[in-house]
Amino acid sequence: MAHALCFVLHGSATSASSGPPQWSELLTQQHAAITEAQSLRIFRCPPGWDGSLDELVSAGRANAAGDDPFEALPDASAESSPARRLLCNATIPRFAAERLWLSVYDLESEEASPQAEPRQLRLLDSFPLAAAANETCWFFPTDDGCYLSCATNEQVRCLPGFTPELRFSDTPFAYDRAGIKVLWSLMADEECLRCVGLTYERRRVDFPLIERQRSVDTTWMAFQVDSQAEQPLQVTSTITTYQG
Repeated sequence: MAHALCFVLHGSATSASSGPPQWSELLTQQHAAITEAQSLRIFRCPPGWDGSLDELVSAGRANAAGDDPFEALPDASAESSPARRLLCNATIPRFAAERLWLSVYDLESEEASPQAEPRQLRLLDSFPLAAAANETCWFFPTDDGCYLSCATNEQVRCLPGFTPELRFSDTPFAYDRAGIKVLWSLMADEECLRCVGLTYERRRVDFPLIERQRSVDTTWMAFQVDSQAEQPLQVTSTITTYQG
């Protein structure tokens, strides 16, 4: 048998099963807790590029699909390779950390996969996320330079969370509530921190997507980072594009 830690977000203390937990109940709770997400990509502008976001949008390079806007440009520099340009390609779940609870289960399965229905579930812990420790993080680059980002809202359905780095084990994992951290970040030029996810023992808790429906609009933003400036991040232009 394979064991894994399973993290389920739900609406209240009463949402956790009082009897033996059922996988179908946990799926229902998790589906209701995370219904929205944001797809975020960030690209480093090629060295010496002196174009504009308006030009890229007009040429169809900065499009609603979020494709690399520099891919079709002449590029002989290894410093500007596609792998180096794409700095972030993340799906950021949106959930109300101040109103949700987190339950942690030992999941026992015949197959070492988060998609497999477990043979047995054992509740290890359940508590309001507001009682968990908080940590700040930063999605946007801190190195000086010019960048483009594109953000698209999505409607999603997620499975309960797992830590991919821990994978599965032949024996149950030791669990410690102190290892849970709620991550908060300033997203670009926002004034308030946004909850962007969870970690356990400094490892990302991943909520696998089983359904996603993208919004028809994507917001592109050009910005500069200057570590010596009073405001290191400066947004220079923002354009919203739409799927045809």
